Amino acid sequence: MELTKEKIDALKASHPEGIYLLKDEDGNQCILHEPSRNDYSYILACKDEVKMNELMINQLWVDGDEIIKTKFKLTIAFAKKAAEQLFQMKEVELKKL
Repeated sequence: MELTKEKIDALKASHPEGIYLLKDEDGNQCILHEPSRNDYSYILACKDEVKMNELMINQLWVDGDEIIKTKFKLTIAFAKKAAEQLFQMKEVELKKL
């Protein structure tokens, strides 16, 4: 996947909620969009962890190297990193008043 400034600007314009680049050491890369509440619900509804990882990549996919979707180890690696970063919960404090 070749990324130019023009392509990045176009992708940002079509996904105003935000886009993210994931890249591995071999140069495989993809762009995923910020997950919505519906994306999150749809992905978490799957009880099979392998399928859940595939769903996440496919649901959030904007652009990238297709091998990420077809090679099992890459799908899992990219999905795990995406989940770690994109679904990170905010820290909140609970205090009894």
